Amino acid sequence: MKRKNKDGSVVEYFQLAHNERHPVTRKPVAKIIHNFGRTDQLDREQLVRLCRSIARVCNLTVVDPYSQEQDQLTAAAAPLPGGLKIDRTVTLGTVLAIEGLWEKVGLKKTLVDIAKTARTPAVYERALFAMTANRLCDPDSKLGVWDRWLETVYLPSCDQLKLRHMYEAMDLLYQHAAEVEKTVFFHTANLFNLEVDLIFYDTTTASFSVDEQDEQDEDKMDQEHLKEEDNTRKDDRQQDTQEDDTKKKVENKNTKKKRPSSIMKIHHKKTPQPHDYLLTRRIIHSK
Repeated sequence: MKRKNKDGSVVEYFQLAHNERHPVTRKPVAKIIHNFGRTDQLDREQLVRLCRSIARVCNLTVVDPYSQEQDQLTAAAAPLPGGLKIDRTVTLGTVLAIEGLWEKVGLKKTLVDIAKTARTPAVYERALFAMTANRLCDPDSKLGVWDRWLETVYLPSCDQLKLRHMYEAMDLLYQHAAEVEKTVFFHTANLFNLEVDLIFYDTTTASFSVDEQDEQDEDKMDQEHLKEEDNTRKDDRQQDTQEDDTKKKVENKNTKKKRPSSIMKIHHKKTPQPHDYLLTRRIIHSK
C-alpha cells in the first residue's frame, strides 16, 4: 500500500491481505490480516523467519536468493563456470509435447491459413496455442495465461503476445469453428486409421435443431391452439354481450316518455272598466 504525504513524499507499507466476497455487492473486497509496517523500516530477517516457520508447517522449503548461505549451497551443489547464476527455471517438456500434437493434427497450419485469408495477424495462432496448452497444464483465465503462466514455460514464439491478442484470437476461432473442427476430425481419423460409426460430443455449450417436429410437440401445439381458439370465442361472446347491453340501454332511453314540464300560469288581475259595471247591471235587471 502507498500513501502520499503533504510534502509530496510517498510511503509504502507491506500488508498481508485476503480477498473476500462482499455479501451484498458480491464483489471481492480485500481484508487486511496483518500489517507489517513501512517498507523502509521493515526487518527483512524477521519476515524470512516467518516464511520459514509457515513453510515448515506446510512441509515446504524456502529459498532466499539474497542469503549468503543459499549462495554457498547453490555453488556447492551445482557450480557454474564464470560466476554464472541461475536467473529462473521454466517448463519445457510438457509444452513441447503439446506443440507436437498441435502440429500433428493440423491445427497450426489450419489456423495460420485462416488468419492469412482473414488478413489478421499470424500471432493469433500462437495465442490460441498458448491458451490450449495452459488448459492442459494449469488452467487459468486469458489474463492469467498472458500475465503469469507464459513466464513459467519456455515458449519464445509467444513472447510478442499481447492481452488483446487472446480475445481477438477467440473471435477468429468462433467465426471459423466449423473449418477447424473438420480439420481436427479428418487428421485424427487418418492418424489412428479409424472407422467412424458413432461420434460422442459434448453438448454443454452446444444447441441443435431438426427440420420436423416431434409428435408430442405437435400434440402440445394443437392443444395450445385449441385453447387459444376457446379463449378467442369467449372474448367474442363477452364483447357481443356488452354491445347488446349497450344497445338496449340506448333504446330504453329513446322510448322512455318525457316527464311533462310544469308550466306556471300567471293570472294578471284585470282592472275593472266602466262598461263592465254597466254590463253587470243589465244582466241583473234582465233576471
